[in-house]
Amino acid sequence: METKSDYDVIVIGDGITANSFLLEYSKYATGQKVLQIHEPLLAPPTSMSSTATITLQGVKKGVGALGDILMPAYESICDFIEKEAPDGVTTGLQYHLDKPDGPTYIDLKRRYSVLEEVTKITDELRLIEPCYGKVNKMYFIAPSIYLKWFRDKVSSQKRMNLTKRLEFVVGLDEKNGICQIELKTGEVISADKIFYAGGVYSSLLNFFRPESTARIRPGQFIEFVGVNWGSDSFCLSYLNYNLIYRSIDNRLLIGATNHHDGAFLGHEKELWGLVEEFEKLIGVENLKSNYSWKVVGGLRMKRRKRIPMWGKAPDFNNIYTTLGLYKNGFSLSQLAAVELTKEFIGKDHL
Repeated sequence: METKSDYDVIVIGDGITANSFLLEYSKYATGQKVLQIHEPLLAPPTSMSSTATITLQGVKKGVGALGDILMPAYESICDFIEKEAPDGVTTGLQYHLDKPDGPTYIDLKRRYSVLEEVTKITDELRLIEPCYGKVNKMYFIAPSIYLKWFRDKVSSQKRMNLTKRLEFVVGLDEKNGICQIELKTGEVISADKIFYAGGVYSSLLNFFRPESTARIRPGQFIEFVGVNWGSDSFCLSYLNYNLIYRSIDNRLLIGATNHHDGAFLGHEKELWGLVEEFEKLIGVENLKSNYSWKVVGGLRMKRRKRIPMWGKAPDFNNIYTTLGLYKNGFSLSQLAAVELTKEFIGKDHL
């Protein structure tokens, strides 16, 4: 007698990757039983500890494997934002800056060839001294507002039969074509297919065969609340660090852009040193005293050469995952959702 699964699909996670997939999948999953399961206290979505910006930053297609992924991903998320107009998104400019005698000026010149002088950031904000660099478009996302829009859309759809549970998943397995999850309570639930969208937790919990070249990378930034610097969002990328002003929810974020050459900030004291550098750059004072603030930290998986993947998890046929989205989770989530939906539904049915 054939064993029937409890669900057609189980989705583990509640961040941007999980909800992007659920929204896309729901378009084609009429009548399917789907379980979304996550535990926000033991495994909070890493999407909520992200500076959440989307930009190409000089990426080109046909130059390398990463660019060949990031370019179509950027086109996919731009198309999605234009058509769907999700809440929590605004556009602005990113300024890659340094002074002519600064430590990153030569790298900027090599990367962008022609640098322009920058003195004015917004009508309300100017640099104390002129800098030179490159300016490009950037999307700024307020994660809580953006994710709420996705969750509301997923919950209100009528095509698939969606159940949501708050439970912690401690095990994944697949036997004879049937997938199973084991909960912290000991309960076992089966499905035809599983999508594990728990980000770095798959590594922390050893769900999949470890990749020898993958690394878990920490990151931190300081978030100031209630900052009103006008209606224009912007990002200042200076000395390998970012100052991000997000007008949609009046947040100011300051932290590292990468982990190279000592740019990772591991301690709060170093973060405040960075805040002082930006205060001198734009001529503001006492951010720490004038605004409420908190230090936000998170973990990301970085694969070899930063190449992400989505599809069948290592050693499984019907368990799928994403690995190594790293700092591009908000950029890559839509393309991953579309391509994973094709895998789940079958390209012939789309």
